[in-house]
Amino acid sequence: MAWLRSVLAFPVAAFYASVAAVVGWARRRRRVRSGLPVISVGNLSVGGSGKTPVAMHIAQMLQPHHPCIVLSRGYGRDDGGDEQLVWWSGQLPPPTPERYGDEPSLIARKLYNGAVGVANRRATLLPIFAAARPDGVILLDDGFQHQSVARDLDLVIVDDATANAPLPIPAGRLREWPGALRRADVILATSHRAATWAKRHCANTTLLLMMNTRFDGVTRWGDHAQIEAAGSAAILVTGIANPQRVATMATEQGVRIIEWLQFRDHHRYTQDHANQIANLMKQHPTALLLTTEKDAVKLEQFPELRGQVAVMKISVEIEGEEKLTELIRTIASRRATTPGSFH
Repeated sequence: MAWLRSVLAFPVAAFYASVAAVVGWARRRRRVRSGLPVISVGNLSVGGSGKTPVAMHIAQMLQPHHPCIVLSRGYGRDDGGDEQLVWWSGQLPPPTPERYGDEPSLIARKLYNGAVGVANRRATLLPIFAAARPDGVILLDDGFQHQSVARDLDLVIVDDATANAPLPIPAGRLREWPGALRRADVILATSHRAATWAKRHCANTTLLLMMNTRFDGVTRWGDHAQIEAAGSAAILVTGIANPQRVATMATEQGVRIIEWLQFRDHHRYTQDHANQIANLMKQHPTALLLTTEKDAVKLEQFPELRGQVAVMKISVEIEGEEKLTELIRTIASRRATTPGSFH
């Protein structure tokens, strides 16, 4: 009866998407342009589609040549988004999920040449970074709908979940009408079905590339030591938007999941949760405590778990990545004060 729910919800969905379109149009008319190149990574739907791994992948492409400055709204942080925060790579301690949000906290741990800025109105941070890092490149995390900041490259991820529920919420999963994809400069599609759907709605000039995320091993969170996980029993802990994908990857690599604690995306772990996990570990003393990097940045606050956390490393593969690299190189070099070079 899912189709019936979608039909009944369509009037609300149409109103929501139409309001979003008007608000987006108004924001684009007043948007702020940075003195630095701006690259946005986002999607069209609610839920996880791989934005954070892609943002980290782009950051790794940029950092050898330009400081990568990641701007985020900091979803889920303690103050609800009122405080403006800036963290520079190399600064200790690293950002905590409670102050910065889980995704900025994780991305910061991947930066060696850049910064993280968190604010509800990200445009207010642009002058700070333009003055401090005139050769930098701004990376807007989850920025497709954040239209108050002008961007030089709009990169959008489209997955099967988007293509399978292509109506605005609550009738489907979309934050906007599908035609919003015409704003995208680059689309990364996670399947051929997603690519076919995206091609129907994007502009003729949009660069459409295939991408996938792959399992890249298990490491201990504290010291990044490699762990041989194949054949191991594991207690899996997830607080992400698409946990089934993680469980499937682990199983395909020979991990035997004996307990699975599932929480909502951006879940805030408490001492009660830590006690629950610790009790499971006592019941299964030889099992791995397996989780995602996004969850690990929140679990490391508990001393009883800190040394036990093992994380699944996920890497991004893009078919035809050289085309994206060349596009980013052109944008970064054209607008950066002291351009680097990409190879």
